[in-house]
Amino acid sequence: MGTPEIVSAAAAVVSAVGGAFAALAAFRSAASARVAQQSAAAAEHRAALRQIGTTATEVLIEAERIASRGNDLKIAYQTLFTFAGQSGGSRKKLYESAVDEKLKHASELADYAKLFTTAAEKLDGTPPEETDRVQVRLSNTLTEIRALREDLERELSGVEGQSATYRDKAIKGSM
Repeated sequence: MGTPEIVSAAAAVVSAVGGAFAALAAFRSAASARVAQQSAAAAEHRAALRQIGTTATEVLIEAERIASRGNDLKIAYQTLFTFAGQSGGSRKKLYESAVDEKLKHASELADYAKLFTTAAEKLDGTPPEETDRVQVRLSNTLTEIRALREDLERELSGVEGQSATYRDKAIKGSM
């Protein structure tokens, strides 16, 4: 065996060893990438759980506001019908019933949100699709309950305005 053949064989061995090191480095790189991907997925899951808990709490806060506005609205209707001289009529009961329905709906939305105020405990280990589904539903619930609160506030403002008109007439009429 001549020198060129030895050099060629040595180059082949060195090349094979280099290829083995490259394959080992690629394997380690893939393992590191897998670990990084798993860490990113876990961090994303934790962030989604925090968001779910926050959104659920916001729904509960809106429900409390609705309960307060609902009580204010019932009082406003009582005042309106008193100054209008229609206290105890069927219209008053109809309006109060409508307010009660809105309060009941808000309570149902709050009951759903209560399930997820401690989302980390209840949804830990769930697949990302389930977490996404809950997050979307809670976001929709929050939008719905905010719209309900705004509707009650508009109604309250209108009833208070009507009540003020009747109150002014009652005061002027008594003079």
